[in-house]
Parts: sequence; C-alpha cells; structure tokens
Amino acid sequence: MSYLYLDVRADAIHSRTRSTSELRAFLRKDAELIERSAVEFGNSAGAPWLSLTMVKASPEGNFAVSGIDPGELNLVELIGSASEDPAAYWRIAERIAAFLGWEIVDVTP
Repeated sequence: MSYLYLDVRADAIHSRTRSTSELRAFLRKDAELIERSAVEFGNSAGAPWLSLTMVKASPEGNFAVSGIDPGELNLVELIGSASEDPAAYWRIAERIAAFLGWEIVDVTP
C-alpha cells in the first residue's frame, strides 16, 4: 500500500504551538473523523482510510508518538492511502489549517 503524507504546520521550523485540547475539540466535530487517542484520529465509517496525529516536533520536524497528550502541538500529520482520492485528504487538511491559521505541506516521499 502506498501512502500520501500531508503536514499542517505554522512554518518549516515548527516555531508556533497550539493547544492539543483546542484542536481535539475542533476535530471531534468533524463527521469524517473518529478520536482514537488523546493525540490520534482516524477515519469514520465510510470515509477514506486516514491516520491523523497531533505532535510536538523538533525544529527539524522529528517526533515520536506515545499516545500521551503533550498539551501543545506544532505539527499535525495526516497519512492517507494513495489509492484514494487525494482531494478528500486535502479537504480535511484545509479545514485544520484554516482553524489553526497554518500551512499545508505535501511531504509524500
């Protein structure tokens, strides 16, 4: 299976943070998403497969996911199936970016 990777971030060095609880409350209202943990969401039934993770990344973009809420985030990573319509993933990323006032970057290798 091939994947599509989209990052929602403030800038290239992840210099700004937002509250994870604030974004989590926003994402809970999205019918295409289901909360999987304090920092992870997945697709709802009938929606294209998706893994969404809220993380606190280093300036270089490195991070680890523990499932524990770090309290603040500076990167939202969306991973989707390359066999699905990419527009579906971009729409979700665009809603998140608009809410946070951040940018979307396609980081698919």
